[in-house]
Amino acid sequence: MSRFLSRTVANLQNYLRERGVTFSGSRKDDLFRLCINAELLNIEIDPDGFSENSASIITSKLTTVDGCVLRSPQHLAGTANMLVLPELSIFDIYKYLLSYEEFIHASLIEYHKLEGYCIFKNEYVKQLETVPFNIHGKYTC
Repeated sequence: MSRFLSRTVANLQNYLRERGVTFSGSRKDDLFRLCINAELLNIEIDPDGFSENSASIITSKLTTVDGCVLRSPQHLAGTANMLVLPELSIFDIYKYLLSYEEFIHASLIEYHKLEGYCIFKNEYVKQLETVPFNIHGKYTC
């Protein structure tokens, strides 16, 4: 605790900033108390994740089990031309959804109550785009 007494205001502010503690407009004695409390609470440096390398985090999330790194969705060029989609019927969608445990025949009969349908019906979906992604049943890296 006494180690904060000899620090400058800028140094105390930096200590708090590194830990994500708000200190706007605080005097030195307030900063001193905040630093002591941050130390007592054992607040780690950068608890909110703002200074981590976001590129490496995104890459790790886009890496598949077999080590393939998928392209970031932010860098994919989409098109509103739905003619590039293969022919699809309601039965194809039904069969696909049944492959997931949370969808059963009874819930699909009342599809108008499903979250995705409600989002579309309530006009949250403004534009649909497709991105060529699947080649011969495998994803491209």
